[in-house]
Formats: sequence, structure tokens, C-alpha cells
Amino acid sequence: MCAGVKRAVDLCAAPGSWSQILSHNLYLQQSYHLTANMVAGIDLQPMAPIEGVIQV
Repeated sequence: MCAGVKRAVDLCAAPGSWSQILSHNLYLQQSYHLTANMVAGIDLQPMAPIEGVIQV
């Protein structure tokens, strides 16, 4: 699903399950540290913090 993907935007991201899956899969295939944010989750509803995901 994430082959060749380096960054992703999750629109209408709450409650955050897809953001969590994207973050996990992107970090597994890349040699980046978790401090390199590659996923942005955007929603009007609040979300619990997810490691490696910028939330807007």
C-alpha cells in the first residue's frame, strides 16, 4: 500500500487509525527516525497524539 511513498496526508483523520497505519508503514520502509514527520493528519475533531504524525 505504501510502496514508494515518503509522505502522506490523512484528510478527515479523526479518530486517527489510518494516520497510525500510515505512520507505522512509512517508518518501517524508510530508514528515518521517528522525529522525521512524514504523515500529517488533518481534521476538525480532536485526535489522540500519534508518534510521527503532525496533527492539524
